[in-house]
Amino acid sequence: MIARKADAAAAELEQALLAELARVNLQRLFWLLWAGLANRLLVLAVNHYAAKPSDVLASMQWFDVIVIPPLIFFTSRLRRPGASVRVAWMLTLFILWGTLGMGVIQALTSASDMGYRAIYVFALMVVAVAYVLPPRWSLPVFALVHAIYVTLILRGGFDERFRLASLTDGTTGVVFAAGVSWLLYRAKRSDFLKERLIAAQKREVAERNAEVTD
Repeated sequence: MIARKADAAAAELEQALLAELARVNLQRLFWLLWAGLANRLLVLAVNHYAAKPSDVLASMQWFDVIVIPPLIFFTSRLRRPGASVRVAWMLTLFILWGTLGMGVIQALTSASDMGYRAIYVFALMVVAVAYVLPPRWSLPVFALVHAIYVTLILRGGFDERFRLASLTDGTTGVVFAAGVSWLLYRAKRSDFLKERLIAAQKREVAERNAEVTD
């Protein structure tokens, strides 16, 4: 009986933590999407007036400009009280995968006409810093995306210099991003547990004061 109660309490605590992380991620995601939209519009303007505009770069930015506003709308809806935590996590993970996927695509497609750019590493760090994810979710995502990235680099028709720079920076970036993601989750979980403990102690003190008063 005691073991069942302990398991139930642990499960309840885990669900409460996931709900809190969903709220934090949605709040960050809402403003991150607005910043991303402004950035895409700025890049489009700069590219339009550049001496040699890039059609590849412009098409990528227009794709994001079309996709981001609906995501902002859904994010704002899910931030309201009573919204589904499961749907909030589904949207967060969808955007997370999209961010990493676009990082891989832009890093490979920009290699031919703009030279090597650390877009992939930038996408990794955005995901690591912007989201607070349980390690059992974030680490497999980082590992799978990096495996795809390495495979595309090795099988693509890139020169050796680009391959070496991409694999070196990409591997260093994914290890660093995974470490940052784990540390941020650990810090957030520790703060959450402390807040729950303080709230429980306050309730206990209030109950004792009520008993004394009676």
